[in-house]
Amino acid sequence: MDNIDTEFPVYPDENQTNFLRLLGYLFLCSEKYNKATTVFELLSIYYPEDIDIATSLAFSLYNEKQYEKSFALSTEIIKNNADKEKIKRTKIIQAKSLWGLDKKEEAAQTLKKLVLYENNG
Repeated sequence: MDNIDTEFPVYPDENQTNFLRLLGYLFLCSEKYNKATTVFELLSIYYPEDIDIATSLAFSLYNEKQYEKSFALSTEIIKNNADKEKIKRTKIIQAKSLWGLDKKEEAAQTLKKLVLYENNG
């Protein structure tokens, strides 16, 4: 064994990461949300700054009716992201999570802000 990092990598390699992303997506498409959550939680450990992984996790948590977690994560994503399209997607998840928490007025305000954001950038 020449290099312990090569023999026992800490992070999944690119092929493994791509496979896990695809697996998580397939779980979402087949409505196996608890499995998707597990996959995206694992990926978020390795790639905490990846907005797409975080958004997929928030969506999966929402579909598992884990509204508090989904809302908290989507709020964090919006706070730390500048990409307009990703913010738009995440605000929808955030509003749905609020609705699930029976905070319908806040959900409506979130969607209203999204429309304003869309119109004004």
